[in-house]
Amino acid sequence: MEQHETLGMIVKKSRQNKKLRQIEVSKSASISRNYLSDIENDRYTPSLKTFIRLASVLELDLNLLAKMTEIQVKYSGEESKCTTN
Repeated sequence: MEQHETLGMIVKKSRQNKKLRQIEVSKSASISRNYLSDIENDRYTPSLKTFIRLASVLELDLNLLAKMTEIQVKYSGEESKCTTN
């Protein structure tokens, strides 16, 4: 299985590329720093409203949502095809 970027990885990489600290992004997106950390580490998936605020702060392309959905569908389909012997 090929490695794919998760939403959390993309958010974290974008924040780091902009040389922003979690506290700066979290305040601008009106979320807690802990919640941002949880998103970046894929412990939580943000709501659409929260993701749009993060995308605005980090200048992310909202087409990313369509890409992430395609990846999720692709990999969940592959997992359901797996069988154990």
